[in-house]
Amino acid sequence: MIRHRWRATVALTAVLATLVSCGSDTPSSSWLFRTPDPVAATPATPTATPAAPTPTPRPADVDLTLLDFNIEYGGDEVDFDKVIEAIRLADPDVVALEEAEGNTGRVADALGWPYVSVRSQLVSKLPLIDPPGANGEYTFVEVRPGEVVAIVNVHLPSDPYGPYHVRDGESLEAVLELERTTRLAALQPKLDAVADVLAAGIPTFVLGDFNAPSHLDWTEAAVGQRPHVLYAVAWPVSMALEAAGFRDTYRELHPDPVSHPGLTWWAGRPLVDDYPDPSEPQDRIDIIYAAGPATTVATALVGEVGGPQVEIAVDPWGSDHRAVLATFRVQPGVPGAYVSVDRPLVPAGSDITVRYRTPGDGERLAVRPAGAIDGTPLIEIALDAGVTSGMSTIGTGALAPADYEVQLLHVTGGITSRTPVRVAADGEVATIRLPSATRASGDPIEVVFTGAPGSRWDWIGLYPRGGDPNVDDYEYYTYTGSRVSGSVTVDDRGEGAWPLAPGEYDVLLLLDDGYVELARAPLTITP
Repeated sequence: MIRHRWRATVALTAVLATLVSCGSDTPSSSWLFRTPDPVAATPATPTATPAAPTPTPRPADVDLTLLDFNIEYGGDEVDFDKVIEAIRLADPDVVALEEAEGNTGRVADALGWPYVSVRSQLVSKLPLIDPPGANGEYTFVEVRPGEVVAIVNVHLPSDPYGPYHVRDGESLEAVLELERTTRLAALQPKLDAVADVLAAGIPTFVLGDFNAPSHLDWTEAAVGQRPHVLYAVAWPVSMALEAAGFRDTYRELHPDPVSHPGLTWWAGRPLVDDYPDPSEPQDRIDIIYAAGPATTVATALVGEVGGPQVEIAVDPWGSDHRAVLATFRVQPGVPGAYVSVDRPLVPAGSDITVRYRTPGDGERLAVRPAGAIDGTPLIEIALDAGVTSGMSTIGTGALAPADYEVQLLHVTGGITSRTPVRVAADGEVATIRLPSATRASGDPIEVVFTGAPGSRWDWIGLYPRGGDPNVDDYEYYTYTGSRVSGSVTVDDRGEGAWPLAPGEYDVLLLLDDGYVELARAPLTITP
């Protein structure tokens, strides 16, 4: 939960060399569960009214094993190889990492696994798909060709930390208000994003470091079992997940929080700079939730030798969090037609990896300038009739550095699905710009950025003028919304002390929930 700074600098070209993330800014996910009406070219081509679809038999069940693992500061605090050893021993199909901080691809390379989403910090033995409309909030795992489950990987804000407030004598009402305005506010967009996925019956999993305990742990029976558990708490994050139809999979199989507390933070790893402090309160804040047609078969904690309830152990343990493993029997879902790219920012000359699902009527893939819905495509690839899902690569050699869309074209010529991709020039670097570099305290601050990698945890941090993010504390932060380019408004919806006090600041664009600086711009706050 508590995070330390690591020292690193990187150019955008180096980031581009290793990114394998997925991207989309399409605003709706309703396409997922039907074959969408194509976006007509201009002029519109009349089409016959389609016949009602024939019901499709549900796919057969399949086993799936997931691991949630906050590897702490990129996995380098103790021994990166021990992080890899732990994953190998657990032997999952998919790992949701937190605090990967630029090392998601490195983890995949060390494991020899073929599929990576830097955007969502996932590594996998199975294909990963970033569907248009998901906007980085969830990812599809293709468990069999054309059949998927959905994964949401979360890392909710760690500060202020609710159990500290209980320990320090705050009232229940104050603790609940804190949780609602910090962690629940950060979780809610993800629950909103997967509402249609759940409604379609696609198995959906929310994994992560929630930085909040579960209401199933802080019961009346558990009061006093650990010194800081002074009263029962209906923690809002776990309550919201339960209300949305999610099941706490560890508690499904270990319902008694007294006999099986399942503590995940802190873990007994070797001390680094006297951390973690053994006096810190311990809780179960790393959890795997499941919803939809998925049966929990087994769960286990992965951690240090001799750790409570630890079933898979590594010595020395490499993180301040224990990892959580769960195996499921799932009935995967079949999404509607889509086109997806493996990363939203591609170096010029590299290939764009495209995944698609189609009705199988002989659709085409096309590349057009961003926003173009008609005209001759710059690149066009015919798909074989009868093939409903697959992968293609599109070379960028003929494309000038710019913003584009990869489009799935209906047989009538309209657009069935589209997703953005930027081709970056050799040596291109990220930029950040403030339309107004002087703002009054409390006024919103517009920040315009370009050339970000498009990771879900790329962020905008405000630091004292000249601050080094590897050393100094941020004053305030907000995320970029998984976009390569765009703008964000820094206001009271972010994290930190608001309003900013008058003074001189720098606004930084930072990489992947870590402290790698991509760009900065000066800001003055006046009274």
